[in-house]
Amino acid sequence: MRFHWVNPVLLISAAVLLPACQTDMLTNRLSDVMKIGDTAVKSASLTDKDVSREAAASIKQMDKQNRVAGANDPYSVRLRKITKPFKTVNGVPLDFKVYLTDDVNAFAMPDGSVRVFSGLMDQMGDDELLFVIGHEIGHVYHGHALEKMRLAHATTAARGSLTFFEGTLGQLAGSQMGGLAEGLINAQFSQAEEKQADDYGAEMLTKTGAPRSAAVTALTKLSNGQRLGPFSQFLSSHPDPLDRAERIEQGIAAN
Repeated sequence: MRFHWVNPVLLISAAVLLPACQTDMLTNRLSDVMKIGDTAVKSASLTDKDVSREAAASIKQMDKQNRVAGANDPYSVRLRKITKPFKTVNGVPLDFKVYLTDDVNAFAMPDGSVRVFSGLMDQMGDDELLFVIGHEIGHVYHGHALEKMRLAHATTAARGSLTFFEGTLGQLAGSQMGGLAEGLINAQFSQAEEKQADDYGAEMLTKTGAPRSAAVTALTKLSNGQRLGPFSQFLSSHPDPLDRAERIEQGIAAN
């Protein structure tokens, strides 16, 4: 795909020379370019509160696009039982919901929204699932999710600029909020970030009296997904599960 960057000043100059119908179209496109530019500028100066508000808007869009389990659905009942002791992260209320899908994934947003896919719940025991959920909340606790969300915002703005003349601008605008959430879900985390999130998840196990070995078995299951397939989506943003499992196992042995 070829991308074209066009100076807005040139668009204004060209508009003067075009017939009325083409001028209207170019004027509309110029307006869209200005909106994209404004988004790019804003993304560079977003406060943490701004990012949390965008996260809330993004998750609202994601909830519309996915099948959300009802309050009395067995998946929801199980999730409430597992996460009952955990109410807030960094003073922000946690909001747990289940997406009914065979996909294996989970994510947490800076606004406290936590979404767990039923496909993941099918593969994990309660303690293992608690570790995975705790891991995702750990990314929020340590600020990783906030920074990835800010990066997703900037990337969305850049994509709008790059694809402007490929005719996808309208689609981008319509899916922008959901796209920000997707950007966070698919974000790559560094080894240091993964270590911090793993430790947070393991600490959640300790707080509930669950064995830390559940973290090891959960990560071992994820490593099997590298060959078996169902965990591939989760692994795309959470690499090296066996190395992480070995580190936690060594920590258990040391204590």
